[in-house]
Amino acid sequence: MVWFRAWMFYMTSGTTYLRSGVATLPAPRDLYGAGSAQESAVAAAWSAVSVA
Repeated sequence: MVWFRAWMFYMTSGTTYLRSGVATLPAPRDLYGAGSAQESAVAAAWSAVSVA
């Protein structure tokens, strides 16, 4: 759901890998609320690969 929401609402055809990291950050907040486990997991995943 997170990836789909990011794709539908935060990405464009020109979104780069770096921008996709940024685009996926607000998606779990939209779906599960600020401070949710899902939001933390997405942020941690991108941080682990030095993207967002």
